[in-house]
Amino acid sequence: MAIKLITKPDYATDEIHYALVETAWGYIAFCVREGMLIRLVIPVAKKSSAIKAIRREYPAAQRNDNILRGLQKALVAYFEGKPVDFDAAVDISWAGAFGRRVLAGCVKIPWGKTLSYGRLAQLAGSSGAGRAVGMIMRRNPTPIVIPCHRVIGADGSLVGYSQGGVEIKRRLLELEECYIR
Repeated sequence: MAIKLITKPDYATDEIHYALVETAWGYIAFCVREGMLIRLVIPVAKKSSAIKAIRREYPAAQRNDNILRGLQKALVAYFEGKPVDFDAAVDISWAGAFGRRVLAGCVKIPWGKTLSYGRLAQLAGSSGAGRAVGMIMRRNPTPIVIPCHRVIGADGSLVGYSQGGVEIKRRLLELEECYIR
């Protein structure tokens, strides 16, 4: 199982489908275009809230709860606290060359581990670009699958998390049993 980062998808259609998944943390919705993951909404308490989040970005998306069944099972297991390897093709065409290197490095951060923004910048070939890494993580439309929550401050602090705030980031890292300061 592995995440496949697709940088130049060759879409034949504009059709987008979404699925709704119930997890131990709430409802997740994710969008797919021609089998590629394009958006994932972290768990929310209500089905309607997950659907609204998708509809804001993709108003014409059609519901299909039979898409990416393996990803759905992995998400359920993840939020039960089980280490999983996600197996999905993820569209990262929104990111530039540096961003793509950052995302490729991010997906390699294993369950239960963290990496600083600065270190991820170094691994992507740009020492000193920690803030730029933060901007890329902030734009990540597929959190959890691309585990941007595992990227932290150089001092171990939980710097912002655009997918629900630092408290969600803390909870995700605690779920993975990461050491947190």
